[in-house]
Amino acid sequence: MDALRTALSVVTRKGVPYRWAGAQNSLGYALEVFGGPEGNTERLEKAVDAFRLALTVLSRECFSREWVVTQIRLDAAFKLVGPSSR
Repeated sequence: MDALRTALSVVTRKGVPYRWAGAQNSLGYALEVFGGPEGNTERLEKAVDAFRLALTVLSRECFSREWVVTQIRLDAAFKLVGPSSR
């Protein structure tokens, strides 16, 4: 996760939006994978935030495959964190 956070400090939304969204998506997935089994609500909430940020770039019209994958991951993170973060 540290490597992804470092990448996000270099790859910016303004500079390279598609790669930035991909890094956000990867960060969200890593937070979900490591937070889910532990029931770590803080990590899961950060995963939800990262997926939401990725979706600010990954529109359904322009990046349909990536949009679907991110929506599925976001849904999974919501299910793990519970109804409070929706």
